[in-house]
Amino acid sequence: MTLKYYLSLIGRWWWVWLISLALALASGYLYTQRQPRIYMSRTTLMVGQSIANPNPDPQYIGLARSLAQIYGDLAKRLPVTQPVIEKLGLKLTPDELAKRMETRVLFDAQLLEITVYDTDPQWAATIANAVAEELIRQSPSVDTENERFVRQQLDDLQSQIEKADADIKSLRSAILNMTSATEINEAQSRIRELEQLKRDNQSTYSQLLLSLNTNRPNTLRVMEPAIVPDQPVGPKLTLNVAIAGAIGLMLAVATIVFLEYMDDTIRWDGQIHSKVMGMPVLGAMPRLSSKDERLIAWSAPHSGAAELVRQLRTNIFLARPGGTTRVLLVTSPASHDGKTLIAGNLAVSIASAGMRVVLVDTDLRIPMLHELFDLPNTRGLTELLSADQPDPFALEEVLLPTHVPNLMLLPAGRPPLDPMTLLASPRLPALLDGLRERADLIILDSPPVATMPDALILDALADATLLVVTAGGTSRRLLQAARNRLMEREGGRLPGLVFNYVSSGGLGGYGYTYRYYYYRPRERRRFGWFRRQPAPATNGASSNNGAAGSTELAADRDGFVELEAAAAYLGISPATARRWCESGRLPATKQGRRWKVRRADLETMGRGG
Repeated sequence: MTLKYYLSLIGRWWWVWLISLALALASGYLYTQRQPRIYMSRTTLMVGQSIANPNPDPQYIGLARSLAQIYGDLAKRLPVTQPVIEKLGLKLTPDELAKRMETRVLFDAQLLEITVYDTDPQWAATIANAVAEELIRQSPSVDTENERFVRQQLDDLQSQIEKADADIKSLRSAILNMTSATEINEAQSRIRELEQLKRDNQSTYSQLLLSLNTNRPNTLRVMEPAIVPDQPVGPKLTLNVAIAGAIGLMLAVATIVFLEYMDDTIRWDGQIHSKVMGMPVLGAMPRLSSKDERLIAWSAPHSGAAELVRQLRTNIFLARPGGTTRVLLVTSPASHDGKTLIAGNLAVSIASAGMRVVLVDTDLRIPMLHELFDLPNTRGLTELLSADQPDPFALEEVLLPTHVPNLMLLPAGRPPLDPMTLLASPRLPALLDGLRERADLIILDSPPVATMPDALILDALADATLLVVTAGGTSRRLLQAARNRLMEREGGRLPGLVFNYVSSGGLGGYGYTYRYYYYRPRERRRFGWFRRQPAPATNGASSNNGAAGSTELAADRDGFVELEAAAAYLGISPATARRWCESGRLPATKQGRRWKVRRADLETMGRGG
């Protein structure tokens, strides 16, 4: 599997990507919008008093870190959460309160962070501060009143020690100027008293300082109280939508993998001259829009689509380098593969090259070639094969000239009761012999091969077979069945494949941007079909023996026939008959909203007039 294959998956399943991504993004957005706004507030506690000691003990620092972890876990336990609930009057259980809290220990700083989430910003800050206060209350921290008293005593003792030092220094300076022995003795005695007082104060100072013990690790105090937040921290719209989009893309991938696994249809790989199930690929045709001519080989000969038809024409003749193709069968595995469209355009392309071509509609069940060339279907192959006696002039009567030079059409005629019996009669090979005298190539448009046995009879009479498949529409199982049916008879041969309804992107590698190079002739009709050139006048009507669709014209007393009956008589659809009436091709009268055709005019057109 190449990069081109994966890129083709993106293009082929673009709607899956689009729908999955759109639904996921919309779901993520709506889900986020429906969620309540969440606010966060955080309080920070200091564990231990090492920060207040100029020479902290590393052992105490390590112990404080362990205690911080313990206090972080204790904050979510029942001994702390229950008093907080009772103090604040919260309508929460201890477990619910614990789920709203997060604790984090900053080991390098001996800090414990307590974070509380709530839909009310005021309550978030209140709960965070209450939990911190409860932890401090339950910890063996120093009583703040006693600590304040000890520190005051230390300050007083320090002042007394400093005053004693100053007095001792002053007395020693004064002794140097004294001359009386009595004064000197009194001064020295005073110095000894001050030194003793100083020593006593220093001893008391040391004891008080030891009782304060600034290196105690098992203490808590608030470093940063919780404040009321002004912005919510959740839900995070961008993050949720991004996650939903990623999930949507993963679901799209899973869906495409499943669809590709279950997909049994054949795909156009962009390579002409490749093989599918051993059958050579001879060409491809694009999917034409509703605005395009159906006979694109004639209406837009300079288009890329017409070039593809010419390429198909060349490949068909090159596929039989050692033999001559006089009869070409065009069929398909199933209906709606576009075999009639391929047969018509191929016939136009070959006739435009100067060869005489007869296009025969052998699909006696659902004939369509006359609609493609905008011709009536009053007589045709059915009447020739069901005639009681062979008429050498009958073939000339039913062959219809088309607007394309060198191209004649033999329509199917009225639908018979048993098409297979007619096609299996010995008159068909004789008819083909007669057509070989009039044409260089005979193209047979047959029913689908996988569902009808008619194509097998025609395949035995043809020199080559062209199998039309729908790109991305024909299943491999059906194609295999069609291949087996064509090969099961004695002398069976592999047909050539042509892919129909290929997207324009799949043909881009060949430079056939047909959409932008259409040649629009000025004389093109609005509906994209063509006027029939006048056919030679004939005498008499052909026999309808064996035809199920023989139509008796029922006219009113004024000699007019309803539009539906006229369409059935001509073998065309009511829509085509209405268009002929509107354009004046079929003389008709409009009475109200209904068209009526004079019986005499209808019979004249049916005879080819």
